[in-house]
Amino acid sequence: MPFFREQKDNFELQFEKLNVNFLVDEDSEAVKLYKLIKKLDFSEFYKRYSAVGAVAYRPEVLFAILILSIIEGVLSSRAIEKKCKRDVYFIYFTEYRKPDHSTIARFIKKFREEIIGLLPQLIRLAEEDGLSSFSTIAIDGSKFQSASSKKHSMKMDRLEKEGKLIVRKIEKLINILQENDKKEERDERIIKKLEAQKKKLEERKQKIEEAKKELAQRQKGIKDKENREKHQINIIEPDARMMKEINANGYNIQLSVDVESEIIVNVSVESDRSDNHQFSKQHQNTEKILGEDKQREYIADGGYISTETIDYIEEEKVEAYINDSRAIETIPDLEKLLERGKTIT
Repeated sequence: MPFFREQKDNFELQFEKLNVNFLVDEDSEAVKLYKLIKKLDFSEFYKRYSAVGAVAYRPEVLFAILILSIIEGVLSSRAIEKKCKRDVYFIYFTEYRKPDHSTIARFIKKFREEIIGLLPQLIRLAEEDGLSSFSTIAIDGSKFQSASSKKHSMKMDRLEKEGKLIVRKIEKLINILQENDKKEERDERIIKKLEAQKKKLEERKQKIEEAKKELAQRQKGIKDKENREKHQINIIEPDARMMKEINANGYNIQLSVDVESEIIVNVSVESDRSDNHQFSKQHQNTEKILGEDKQREYIADGGYISTETIDYIEEEKVEAYINDSRAIETIPDLEKLLERGKTIT
């Protein structure tokens, strides 16, 4: 049976840019997000954009792919970069442009305040759309481990020893470098390596000195002598504190959440080990975002109870419901009540 000879190579792939609008459903997360972002004001972002240089990505696009990433649980800038190349929903926003991980990371770093500044707008839109009245807010905290390990946490005596050891190492390196300078045939590779080591030690020495000052300042606020001497500081992340709940250095992440819609109204990263000094701060931050409302109710667990919290609630007339675990009363035994002639209702 005769056949026609194939004129093209089947392995030579040819691509055309498809219209992604046909691939994205009307009720998809991407379309809902697109409609929401169109209602937001990005003027504060554009104020910081330069009129010179290459064509930049619009802040609406980068913000959209960030929110879409969070919805899908993608939290790495490199993973987001891959999504922008392969995922239809991400391409829907980028229009086939491919922002790399550096662009995404720079956007988060540069426009951090502006991104946080969009939150009140989102809350306002949620109220207008009837998602919630934001009449009841729940406050709670969780402990999260820091990037640095416990081995970088030191007491004052160890900081002193570490500082002296680094000074000796630097002096030794300087002597070696001076000896190499005297030689007629210098090995530039060795000198470059030694200078790099010296620079690294000097940077660590500076961190040690800064940590000593910060630790001394903290110790002034600790009344108990034993606890004052035991107090440590992490030289890599000075703000990270030892958290008993996770047995590691970490942070206390405070969340204020609307009970009705489960929208996170406010987030803050704190160094306090406990929550009993956090209520007033979280209340003020939340009211600043939502707008002051004396009828709004706040709920928190027993970790927030303290004299400071009670005084603040009374002074500011806050509608607050906080569980006081110290006030738990023991229910009397029925037989003992009967013996005492008490009336049971």
